[in-house]
Amino acid sequence: MKETFKKRISNIEQGIMNVEVRYSIHLKLFKIVRAKRFHTSSFDISCSIFCGSFLNFHIVSQERLPLAKKTASLIKKD
Repeated sequence: MKETFKKRISNIEQGIMNVEVRYSIHLKLFKIVRAKRFHTSSFDISCSIFCGSFLNFHIVSQERLPLAKKTASLIKKD
């Protein structure tokens, strides 16, 4: 009985953490988009969650990616 109860609590905590993570990603993305005048569809979001904690979090602007590739190619030539 105790094990079942602990599992339910951890499942509830994990669900709450997932909602918090999604909400914080949305807020960060919204702030970036408002500041830079980008559309949300121009961003690629990847977030890895393990046991309720962040392992990795990236927001990559797809509009700036070609510029980064051009810069990298210029650096390689030098």
